[in-house]
Amino acid sequence: MKLTTILVLLTFSMMGCFETRSQSNKSNRPAIQIATNSNGGSQPTEPTQPEVDIVKKWSGKVGGNYFSWDGKELTIKLTNGMNIKTFSEFAKSVFREQVKDEPETKDCETSFYYRPLAIVGNLLTFQAEWGLLCGAINTYSGTYSTIELAKDRKFLFHRPEAGDPKSYEGDVYLSDMFSKDDIFKGLLANEKISNDISKLISQGKIDKEPENLAELNKLFDKFKYDFLNGEFYLDSDSLEDFTIHHIEDDKVSIWVSLTPTSRSSQLVHLELLLPIPEKIRQSLRLADARKEGFLMKDAKDLVGTSHAQFEFGGKGE
Repeated sequence: MKLTTILVLLTFSMMGCFETRSQSNKSNRPAIQIATNSNGGSQPTEPTQPEVDIVKKWSGKVGGNYFSWDGKELTIKLTNGMNIKTFSEFAKSVFREQVKDEPETKDCETSFYYRPLAIVGNLLTFQAEWGLLCGAINTYSGTYSTIELAKDRKFLFHRPEAGDPKSYEGDVYLSDMFSKDDIFKGLLANEKISNDISKLISQGKIDKEPENLAELNKLFDKFKYDFLNGEFYLDSDSLEDFTIHHIEDDKVSIWVSLTPTSRSSQLVHLELLLPIPEKIRQSLRLADARKEGFLMKDAKDLVGTSHAQFEFGGKGE
């Protein structure tokens, strides 16, 4: 489920003014734990106490554009000299498009946090977290997201004009980068998924293994509580939320964020090893070597753990 899609679920629970606040090294957010179990199925945990973020500055030229992260915002300087405050523009666009004019939620308070995880050519992947406080309701969750920054020489981030908000149009899906057959084979190669399919066969719930991605997605939808110990589920939308972690020989490790079946503050992923697409092979190698951009495996070392933070207050102004 893409970030902009997920935010639709919050539409009936939030509304207020947009407010940007500086992020210090003391995080205001409950800590989301990133589980390292690539097969999924880890036990969810409750939010922990605020943690001290590691603030690091990073800058570099990628694909002709200059990127700069100061621990609070990712700024991109285009070849034409224009500066884009990436996460600020993204958050404003999403907010104005998804939650505008909802009087039922005018007293709610919502916080959003973004942290860059990988920059590969025109692709930016990041960790997105959000918290919602609306009366007695207090929820907190997170996901991975991948977006395309430029296409056909057109920069895809918009600067919304007053009264004319525009949503971001650069969402990237796994099927945009990999063939459906490669995604299907990658899922079957995951030990947890293959074991869960074998259990469905032994229990007489299905007759045989799925033969393609469409059939596998139908199993995810029909037997969502039979996969990943019933704690997390996959569906066709789940394969939209991913980040690029590392390279193994001629394959790239993709981390897909899983959707919890109950309240969880744990960001759990499913790892897929997929063939490196030719169209991003060079950019991927450059990012892996930290020459142009970086991959998630190096994110903590290069950009730390601090987040860009944006808050929607409950003042109704």
